[in-house]
Amino acid sequence: MIWHFQKILSRRLLIWSALSVLVGLALWLGGADFWRGFGIQAALWGGIDAVIALAGLRGVAARLEGLVDADENARKARSLRRVLWINGGLDVLYILAGVGLLLWGKSDLLHGMGWGIIVQGAFLLVFDALHALGTPMEEVTLPALEVFERPEHLPYRLEGQPGAPVALLLHGFPGTTGELRPLANLLHASGWTVQGLLVPGLGRELPALFQQRAAGWADWLAGEVELARESGRPVILIGFSLGGAISAAAAERCKPDRLVLLAPFWWQEPLWLRLLFGTLETIFAPAIRPFRALPSGFAQMMQEASRTNVDLSGVPETDMQQMRELRLPLVFVDQFRRLGRLVKQAASGLEMPVLILHGDQDTVAQPSFSRRLAELIGANARFEAVPGEHHTFMSGGEAFEQAAEKIVAFGSE
Repeated sequence: MIWHFQKILSRRLLIWSALSVLVGLALWLGGADFWRGFGIQAALWGGIDAVIALAGLRGVAARLEGLVDADENARKARSLRRVLWINGGLDVLYILAGVGLLLWGKSDLLHGMGWGIIVQGAFLLVFDALHALGTPMEEVTLPALEVFERPEHLPYRLEGQPGAPVALLLHGFPGTTGELRPLANLLHASGWTVQGLLVPGLGRELPALFQQRAAGWADWLAGEVELARESGRPVILIGFSLGGAISAAAAERCKPDRLVLLAPFWWQEPLWLRLLFGTLETIFAPAIRPFRALPSGFAQMMQEASRTNVDLSGVPETDMQQMRELRLPLVFVDQFRRLGRLVKQAASGLEMPVLILHGDQDTVAQPSFSRRLAELIGANARFEAVPGEHHTFMSGGEAFEQAAEKIVAFGSE
């Protein structure tokens, strides 16, 4: 979280610096002596703040996409908080220097410069103090729920006939391997070896959910495909929802023999939405408590969990209360947007046959996005709409068996 916090802090400082420079130059060039003095200080301080802000942004993007090192982040948080408090002490000295110009300055120009220093120093004092107090000192974690230690939520491998394909199944969010186990059983009945993979940060790895990164998911899955290829048998990668997006992002590099995407959760983010999210990200705190503002959202999350074969009815109340008080880091929300960009970048490089199946009544992941993905992939991709909604590929879905038959036929082509 600390790198995301630094990005927000630097963006805020950059906005202030831009305003200071613009206002300062206008006053410097066109005002009376007092306002010229004020403008000189605003422009100079704005320029210095811009350099500091840009230095703070340097390298942050790479940090946000890389692996999360909790110990390193804790050291960075302590260092940043210390720097902010030191800057706060310097801000007080700046204000006193401005007061000195007011008391001993002999001209309107010097008085204007004094007030310019006071305004800049006062803003920075408040800015540094508030951000020092708000510096996230540790990563946000979730409780480890015993329910996810049950066999139906753990990774599995069903051995099939010698020489038959190896299918790697990747579930969606916030599900576990149990989501696609009925589909795995049907594929196994056709002679395939089927391996159910657990997305890092979900199921029994829930405490580390918010430390996951989109690029890390793709790297992990690419490694799993490479391991499966060592058997010498065809490898078919099958991803549902979030797992579909991760599979598409990873497949360009690890190159499974075939790729099946079931209602992949991705979208092409328009420029206006990217700008809007960036604006909101700059305004709000680096972590929000969504269920405080929207209590009904917690009930909806519980309902969604039940639809993904996760029964949370026996979870201790202390853990449930911790979930209700959930602090959601915006840097984690951003990973879904980053994953969408990874999918788009990888699409044109998917040279293996690709089958995309999508429920025609899906309101979670729009079918139009899957059609667009097929277009981006090109001639190797085939899009087919099937009856049902987002969870139609789980047992009980309207087109569940139909989808399984299509996947088996696709793998046998």
